[in-house]
Amino acid sequence: MNSATSGHERRYRPAMAWTPTPPADRPRSWVARHKIRTALIAVGVLLAGFWALGVAVGPPPEKHKAAPPAATQPATTPAPAAKATTAPPPAATTKAPPPPKATKAAPAPKPTTHTDPAAKPGTACFGQQWPQPVPDVVGRDLSSGTDPLLCYQVAAATAPDGHDVMQDPGNTARLWTITAMNPRAGTPVEPTTPITLTVAPR
Repeated sequence: MNSATSGHERRYRPAMAWTPTPPADRPRSWVARHKIRTALIAVGVLLAGFWALGVAVGPPPEKHKAAPPAATQPATTPAPAAKATTAPPPAATTKAPPPPKATKAAPAPKPTTHTDPAAKPGTACFGQQWPQPVPDVVGRDLSSGTDPLLCYQVAAATAPDGHDVMQDPGNTARLWTITAMNPRAGTPVEPTTPITLTVAPR
């Protein structure tokens, strides 16, 4: 280097990269190992620099994705609670009462009899007990058929044309035959019960 070189030139002269020069008396294997070690040191320095740069800067911020809106379910009204139904208690089973024992029917009371207060003493109707059954006079002529009905109340003897022959003086009793009577023969009647005869011409 020239001693006459100014300080300004010395200040801005680019520095040369220093490369260690192995001594001339070292073997080639040592030179190769030296180069490998130098390269490893350089790689380590670069890695350390990159690591320091990454720590200082930090990882890029993650983009937070907006969460999708939650699906809104339609509001459902709660179902009304079922009313608790209580089963009715089982009906008490009662045994049917035994059928009543058949009892004999009491005999019908005999009708009380009485006499006809209108019957005069000394007549055939006096002292007779009433009620009495109507005697059967169907088929007899009107003249003799009315004899058994002497104590009964014969109201009329109706001819087929509807007139009462007992109230017709022009008709003779023997010309008529008794064909029916009401009440019928055998019916118990009182002395005042009206009896109607049906007659037909002989």
